[in-house]
Amino acid sequence: MVRAVATACKTANPKAKLCIGGPHATHFPESVKGSGLFDLHFRGDADHVIKDVYHALRAEGSVDHIRGCADASSVSPEPVNQSPIFEGVPALDIFRQIPEQRFKSLPVETSRGCKFQCSFCSIVSMKNWRGASVDYAVDRILSAYEHLDRTTHGIISIVDDTFTTDHGRIVEMAKCFDEVGLPPVLNFDATVVDLRNQDVVAALGPYTNNFLVGAEVATKNDAKSIKKAATPKLIRDAASVLSKEGMASRGVFSFIIGFPWHTKKDCIEVLDFVHDLVTEFNVKVYLQWYWPMPGSEIWRKLRSEGKVSLDHCEDIGFFLTERWFYGIRSMSRDDIESVDERIQIIKSLLSVSRPRKEGPPLEYSSPQIQSRKWEAKRFAFA
Repeated sequence: MVRAVATACKTANPKAKLCIGGPHATHFPESVKGSGLFDLHFRGDADHVIKDVYHALRAEGSVDHIRGCADASSVSPEPVNQSPIFEGVPALDIFRQIPEQRFKSLPVETSRGCKFQCSFCSIVSMKNWRGASVDYAVDRILSAYEHLDRTTHGIISIVDDTFTTDHGRIVEMAKCFDEVGLPPVLNFDATVVDLRNQDVVAALGPYTNNFLVGAEVATKNDAKSIKKAATPKLIRDAASVLSKEGMASRGVFSFIIGFPWHTKKDCIEVLDFVHDLVTEFNVKVYLQWYWPMPGSEIWRKLRSEGKVSLDHCEDIGFFLTERWFYGIRSMSRDDIESVDERIQIIKSLLSVSRPRKEGPPLEYSSPQIQSRKWEAKRFAFA
């Protein structure tokens, strides 16, 4: 999709200068250079130098002095992981420029990176969590709050990978929210480890709309395999704290089935755990099949085994193709369909006991339905 946009830009204005950054440029700079579409590419965090990159493009000058940036003929530089990333970067008041009633929520970033290193994940800043100061974070959130009438859902989406990492920061931010009477408008991502802290949960409660909890696994073996700090006990402890604080119904725990080493039995073990968690603590669950993320540790292993290739990513919609789904796991199609049918049954059973106003207790889309929907979209795009 990015290549299609870049091609359209070059067609409309052959003299246009294009620079690309983000995860793909950071993980796969040679792929970006090989496309022949971009004059510059940037690896890592560009917050402090984006202005310099812009001026270099305008003046057609050298970018040799800009860390992380290179042109198509240069050797790709090492990724820039700036810390702290927010200090000295102006907080622009741009929310008033967003068209009214076009978006569900307004995004705010208060931290970047993650202190963990899960093997299924491909974010650039693993084991490198950096948070903005309390004053900066609160200012950004309250600035967005002033313009929520422009959105359709009246929500602020905290786009941090893990908003709740610094417990002291969360408690201090909550005190500031209390002073201005902020209503429950925040959506954010949290970790199981953080939500075991009752002070953090209690602090966020009055200001939370919904939040996603990265549980992912239901066994100690899977937690070890993906290097995830989330054992079944830790997950249950977090759900228990949320239940005691009256926040369980606003929490969505994400779980993954179908890792490359999973059997049908492994998937059913996850389903049983999910069923018990929803029934006992009244939380909600987002259940998804594993899809390999380019650049992640598991993806690199699959690539070494010849099961995935960066070339597969050249097709629009590669992420939902059957090749990308079925080719990376040991389970047969029959086993996958059997697990899919079981999930549909559990989903129906759990919905019976949940008030409709609270939303579905189990969100799930079967891989067959996802693939069919995407094939239709890809055909329309072509």
